[in-house]
Amino acid sequence: MTFDAVANDPAFDGARKLLEVHQFRLAGIPTWITIALFRELAGKVVFETSHRIKTPMQKYHLPWDDDRYVRLEVPPEVARYRTQTPCDGKLSGGSTPYREGTQDEKAAALERAVAAFRDSYNEAVNTGKRPHDGWLEPNTYFSLRYSQ
Repeated sequence: MTFDAVANDPAFDGARKLLEVHQFRLAGIPTWITIALFRELAGKVVFETSHRIKTPMQKYHLPWDDDRYVRLEVPPEVARYRTQTPCDGKLSGGSTPYREGTQDEKAAALERAVAAFRDSYNEAVNTGKRPHDGWLEPNTYFSLRYSQ
């Protein structure tokens, strides 16, 4: 059976294809963070993260994302704390849209996922906060499970 066959079968409510899995740790925090990139039926690349970061410096703390929540329009300073979202097709340093179906699209999604961790972490560390395992909260909706 092919992915297209599953995607077009009326017995299924949705389908997506796993494209890549990446893992990293933040300095001073022993927990592995997993980022999974998927391609949805509509063709967009989306990401999910195994955790979300919540440092003492963050002003916003979002409820866990679900399909209804991901589609809400929120300010950019809040959106960066999401644990899953479609990629808007822009790399963080510029405004060049990706070409759908290319490596650029996956790179933009990965950059967006990593940026939330990197930016929040750096903001806290640069103000003198010491990294702490409590800064990471597991995403109970994460599709993939890996041992830590």
